[in-house]
Amino acid sequence: MDEALALAKEFSSAESQLERSRKTRIQLLGESKESKCVARCSRKWYEAAIQVLSNQGIMPSVFSGGVYDALSKGRGKFHNIYIHGSSNCGKSFVLAP
Repeated sequence: MDEALALAKEFSSAESQLERSRKTRIQLLGESKESKCVARCSRKWYEAAIQVLSNQGIMPSVFSGGVYDALSKGRGKFHNIYIHGSSNCGKSFVLAP
C-alpha cells in the first residue's frame, strides 16, 4: 500500500519535474528572479550577500558574472567557481539559495 501511494505521488509531480528538467539553469535563475521573495525576507539576503562580498573585497558584479558564466556554460575548464576562506566568512551563504 505504501509503495502504491509513493508511486501515485511520483506520478502526480512527474509533469512538473519534466518541465523543470527541460529548462536551462539560466532559465531557472531568471524565473526565480521574477518570483516574489520568500516571506519575511524583505531583500535581507541580498543585502547580507553584498556585505559578505564586500568584506572579502569582491565586487558583486564580478561574482555574479562568474556565477552566470558557470551556470550558462556548465562545468568545465575556466567555468567553475571556487570559493575559499576561513571558517564563518560566508562562503556557503552566498551560494546557498
